[in-house]
Amino acid sequence: MKQTILILLFALMIGSGAKSQYEFTTSFSVQGNKTIVIDLVTTGVQINNAGSYPYSCQYGYNYDVKFDYSIKAFNSNGNEVGFNNIYTLQGVFECGNHTSFFPLPNHLGAGSGVTTGNIWTNQTNCNTATVEDLLCGNIVFEVEMQGYNGPKFIPLTGLSTLPIELITFDAYKNDRVVELAWKTASELNNDYFTIERSIDGLSWENLQIVRGAGNSSSVIDYSWIDYSPFSGVSYYRLKQTDYDGTTETFNIVSIDKNDVEELQAYPNPVSHSVTVIGLQDSEVLRIMNTVGVEVTGNVIVSNSPSKKTFIDMSQLPKGMYFIVNGDESIRVLKQ
Repeated sequence: MKQTILILLFALMIGSGAKSQYEFTTSFSVQGNKTIVIDLVTTGVQINNAGSYPYSCQYGYNYDVKFDYSIKAFNSNGNEVGFNNIYTLQGVFECGNHTSFFPLPNHLGAGSGVTTGNIWTNQTNCNTATVEDLLCGNIVFEVEMQGYNGPKFIPLTGLSTLPIELITFDAYKNDRVVELAWKTASELNNDYFTIERSIDGLSWENLQIVRGAGNSSSVIDYSWIDYSPFSGVSYYRLKQTDYDGTTETFNIVSIDKNDVEELQAYPNPVSHSVTVIGLQDSEVLRIMNTVGVEVTGNVIVSNSPSKKTFIDMSQLPKGMYFIVNGDESIRVLKQ
């Protein structure tokens, strides 16, 4: 089941006199084969009432957050499509200890907006105020629409990122493997991507490096296949590395493989230790040779929190062996 994708971005705008801003993008699946992408970029602050006339800000001031937004829908091929039946799109900016509400239209499109909370601050320099130094780096989206079963409230936190415009990053279950796919709209000094995986969303392992395009202003599609996902839920995230070594980690996606019960072993052939997934805890693990003699006592079996089982077969003679677990078995060649 394709899970909700949360893409958390904070973009530093570069240019003469340009100020920092935040970009918040959240994507989620609806109706099984469509992805809604909501992108919101802050453009500044609107000073509503200074503490003393003529706006010297001696005693602080009230302000709202200005932003641009884009609401799009994509099909499973990454092509932009239409979508109706949006019930609620709105959110709350969290600026320090204060909040400010903002509405979004209930249809696809793009435009500009401003929050309506009229936030008070005792910061005195209203002439140079930015959303960054006003700590408006967190928002909570409220989402309700036909075919969407994810969380109603989606909190997003701004993070420092490289100039990579990521359209989508998703995971798909395809038989016994997981296909990862992502799409960039533009790239600047992008050396490579790193795909990372986790069993709990906390501890991560590097799976694969995929070379980036360097510099690009056109849409580029990337993909990679995980042939040995966890038997339960696998979490994946994407990390990007610039030419100067600077890195940034993007969003997390997950895929549920609880329906995978068959044994899988890799590498196969094996010279030392083989990793096995899909074992049933309620069944005994046995190692048999080709003449039916059990040799489990000649191997070392260890388990990891990620539900992987490691079997050290270095003490076994070369030949074919069977890893047996209940009614299931898998053949492994020891070299």
